[in-house]
Amino acid sequence: CGGVVMAVQQMSAPTDIPSSALYIFVSFWFWLGVYIATGYVSQALPYVSEVYGKLSESEKEEWKMRGPSTLHAAWISVLSLYILQVDRLAEDRLFGRSDLVSAVMLPSFGYMFADTATEIYVTSRKIGYTTPVSAVAHHVCSVLAQLATMLPAPDQMLYLSIVIASTEVTTPTLNFRWYLVKAGCSRGATILGIVLLAQWVYFRLVPCGSLCLWLIQAHSDLVSSVLVHKIVAGHLMSWMMLLLNSFWFYLLVRGALKIVLGKNKGEKPE
Repeated sequence: CGGVVMAVQQMSAPTDIPSSALYIFVSFWFWLGVYIATGYVSQALPYVSEVYGKLSESEKEEWKMRGPSTLHAAWISVLSLYILQVDRLAEDRLFGRSDLVSAVMLPSFGYMFADTATEIYVTSRKIGYTTPVSAVAHHVCSVLAQLATMLPAPDQMLYLSIVIASTEVTTPTLNFRWYLVKAGCSRGATILGIVLLAQWVYFRLVPCGSLCLWLIQAHSDLVSSVLVHKIVAGHLMSWMMLLLNSFWFYLLVRGALKIVLGKNKGEKPE
């Protein structure tokens, strides 16, 4: 992991607006390329091509969108956790500009734009795919978190942004479980489902809940040291992410109970 981080640090992430815009533009096309490549790779691999070929048009598009989603989540969560746990930016450079932070967040901007463009394109094809409202809300929170890291002289809001970015560590597990369900691997999907529930509590509910409590406790101190619009953005993204993650956790638990109760009754799980 250290070698990867050193390579990222040597990328010299841009700090001026024109260079940052170019960085985002290039990453936008990179993530679109990953989306397209996921479809071609899925058709080329022996076993995967059989599963992929049996999917509906809507499921094929979702299959392809989960490719860049998985890669992006792995990228941003691993480096965010490195920043929080190893690099100790919270003590040394968190409230100043960091090339590593920029290198993490700028490609994520590109991903959000690419994913939004893909969602609009797929929905417009009228093949039965509809963008969930919760996904739109998630993207709004993510963009707020990323904007906080790009604003001049980042402050406490940068810490919130990095913590929220680190919660994406659950996304690869979620996506791989979805792939296994579509492939008919019920045992593997069940195991990943259990792992996902544990991950969701530890990496999503606990951090988001802690951020909300911290914002309430530190409100008076923040008012005197942080711009109002940043406080509002911090509350908005923290509380919205807590609500979204609680709602998704409810859906995960409900799905798990449905499978367990279905097996107890001898029914075939969905």
